[in-house]
Amino acid sequence: MTRCLFVAILVLASGCGPGLSRLWEVHTGDYSQTPAVAPDGTLISTSYDAFGGDIRFAARDPADGAEVWSANHESGDTRPKSLDAEGNLIVNGRDRVFALDPTDGSETWSLDDPGTGFLQAVGLDRIFLVRQDQGDNELLAADGGEVLWRQPLPDLVHGIAVGADGTLFVAGTTLSAWDPDGVLLWEVTPAAEASALALAPGKLVVDVWSVGIVAFDRADGEQLWSCALGTNGEPSIAADGTIYAPAGAGLAAIDGSTGDVLWDVPLSAQPVAIGSDGRLYTMAMLLEDEDLPELGSKMHFVVVDPADGEVLWQEWQNESVEGLNFAPSFDRGRIYFGAGLSLAHVYAFSGAPALGAGPWPRTGADNSYSYREQ
Repeated sequence: MTRCLFVAILVLASGCGPGLSRLWEVHTGDYSQTPAVAPDGTLISTSYDAFGGDIRFAARDPADGAEVWSANHESGDTRPKSLDAEGNLIVNGRDRVFALDPTDGSETWSLDDPGTGFLQAVGLDRIFLVRQDQGDNELLAADGGEVLWRQPLPDLVHGIAVGADGTLFVAGTTLSAWDPDGVLLWEVTPAAEASALALAPGKLVVDVWSVGIVAFDRADGEQLWSCALGTNGEPSIAADGTIYAPAGAGLAAIDGSTGDVLWDVPLSAQPVAIGSDGRLYTMAMLLEDEDLPELGSKMHFVVVDPADGEVLWQEWQNESVEGLNFAPSFDRGRIYFGAGLSLAHVYAFSGAPALGAGPWPRTGADNSYSYREQ
C-alpha cells in the first residue's frame, strides 16, 4: 500500500501520468492524414477513392467526428493543407490550386495553372506556391486566384517556408531567400540537394541529402553548422531553439546553437508536434519496448519527454494505424491524429495541451500545416 501511494505521488508530481484519453475515432476512407482545423474548430478530413484518383473532403464535428458535410473533387491530393487569411482550406490539385469554405465545402477561389501548388506557404496577405511542370519551374505569389508575381527557379524544389516578416525560403538544388515581392535576396548551393526545411531564430534548418541536418544563416545563407544525422521528416523547433527530428536511430534532439546531438533514441517516429507543456506528440514504432515486445514494431500514439526521449505515454490501436509522415494537430484541449492507408482513420484524444510556442512546431498557430514561422 505504501509503495502504491509513493508511486501515485511520484506520477502526480512529475506530470507523467496517462496524459491522453481517447475520445473517438472515425474511418475516413483511404490515405488519411492529420485533419486541418478550421477557425471554428471544425475538422476537415480527406480521402482518395483510389491512390491518385478523385478526392473527397469531409467536415467533421470535433465532439464526435460525425460528418457535417462532404465534397468530392476530380483532382487534389492528401498532402498537408494550409489555411488562407480567411480560413479557407487551400488544396493542391493536379493542375490547379483551389480553396474550400470550411463551413459548407463550397469552392471560394481557384488558380488554374498546370503544375502549381505541390508546395505552398502562407504569409502576410499572400500564398506562395511552387510550380513544377515538366522541367518548367517557377516560384509564384498569389492572392486567392490572382497571380501577383512569378520568378523562374533553376531546378526542382523540395521545401518552402515563409518567415514572420514575409521573407520566403526555398530549398532544392539551391537554397534561396526572396522578399515578399519576388526579389531574390540571396542564393547558395549546398553540398547536395536540400529537402526538409524549418525556420529557427536567425537560421534555416535544412536536411541536406547524404550530409545531414545543416543550419544556414537567414541573412545571407552562410552555413553555420552541420550535424551528420539525416532526417526522415521535417524537423520541429522548440521555443528554446532545440531541434527535434525523426533522425539517427529513430528520434533525435539537436542543440540549435551548435548542432550537437543531445540525445538519439530508437523510436521510429513521425514528425513531432510540440505541446505548450514542452512534450513531444507523435506516432512511433517502439523498437525496443520490453513491456510489449510483440507490439514494438507497431505504430503507437506516443508522448515523449523532451529531456531525454523517454516515452511517457503510449497507446497502440490496431493494424490500421500506419504512419504517413504527418504530425498531429492541437485544438481546444484535444489532439488529432490522422493515420492509415486502406483503413484510414482520424483519432481524437482529450487531455492535450495547447500548441507550443516554438517557431516551427510544424502545425501552425491556426492548426493548419501552413509552413510558416510562428
